[in-house]
Amino acid sequence: MIQIPLPGGMSALVDDADAPAVRRHKWCVRRSRTGETYYVQRNVRLDNGRRTTQQLHQFIMGATGVDHINGDGLDNRRSNLRVANQSQNAANTGPRAGRYKGVTQRQNGRWRAQIRINWHQMQIGTYDTAEDAARAYDRRAFEAWGEFAYLNFPNEVKRAA
Repeated sequence: MIQIPLPGGMSALVDDADAPAVRRHKWCVRRSRTGETYYVQRNVRLDNGRRTTQQLHQFIMGATGVDHINGDGLDNRRSNLRVANQSQNAANTGPRAGRYKGVTQRQNGRWRAQIRINWHQMQIGTYDTAEDAARAYDRRAFEAWGEFAYLNFPNEVKRAA
């Protein structure tokens, strides 16, 4: 494992075998749209003269649909990267608000578990505690996406599966 220095004092992790190819380019850091994750990218000039960007994880894997297993966009070791479609990649994102993914509190104080699959919002159920709702979300997410599912309690669901 090699650390590639980046602007702003950050660094990216890559495998030893990928380091020579990665070091041939100038890389920078970009924040995700939610601002919770950082990704490494470089500017590229296309044959037609136009400019675009290329993500380090796509450069390493040679594919456009790539997922960071641990959710860390700076960890670009092959053991942390996998080819994924857009739905699988979205399934592996953490909660956008609140403590648990797929859980919101209702006005009556109870907790609702819900999940979005194939662009359809589905209600899983209503529970007395946020933890019970999160566990219900985890079971349904694991059924839908398996290893790609972001789980609130990963050790519990994977043991039970």
